[in-house]
Amino acid sequence: MGNPITGAVVAIPAFFQDNQKDALKRAIEMAGLELKMLIKEPIAAAIAYNEDKKLEDSKIMIFDFGGGTLDINICKIENGKLAIKAVHGDEHLGGQDFDGIIMNYVLQEYMELSNNDIFGDKRLVKRLRAECRLAKEALSFDTPSYDIHILVGGSTRIPAIGDILKVKFGQKKLKFNINPDEAVVFGAAILADTIEVEIILLRVPKQNILDEKANSIG
Repeated sequence: MGNPITGAVVAIPAFFQDNQKDALKRAIEMAGLELKMLIKEPIAAAIAYNEDKKLEDSKIMIFDFGGGTLDINICKIENGKLAIKAVHGDEHLGGQDFDGIIMNYVLQEYMELSNNDIFGDKRLVKRLRAECRLAKEALSFDTPSYDIHILVGGSTRIPAIGDILKVKFGQKKLKFNINPDEAVVFGAAILADTIEVEIILLRVPKQNILDEKANSIG
């Protein structure tokens, strides 16, 4: 690159825990770098797409499906300000995980109301799981309410995933303008440049950019 690297802007999952942030800060400090800022990955991705396409006031769903996590973030751009409105995700997420959570809830409610041993009837348990799956699907996102769906992460390249998203959200709303493997990094790089030259490219509320220095380890 021609110049020594002394600082870093680091993008992290939107639901990163405090202990994970602290471990990351220590690693950056051990590497001899100054932590300029921690930024949530969906914000970094939105900054990258805004730089490429100049997003107007809109509601955005960022579908971040990488190698280890699935993050779904609902963001809103209004008057040039970007804010995260809702976040959902899991470090090890699959459809059956949701089915299991709903089923456990239903079973707890059932056992409070009845003394019958539902687990003794395998057919009934199977039927209950199927109904829970249908409930999960019924509680899925209200797709028409979002203007743009930004796809981030290498796993969004999987053809089967792409086909499901096209059916779910519609081809026109899916955004592949930037390499999904590079969108978050690109956004973090833009922010790093912004910090250095003190130019505001996109006004982002402080609660969505985690301005935490390396010496703030608690």
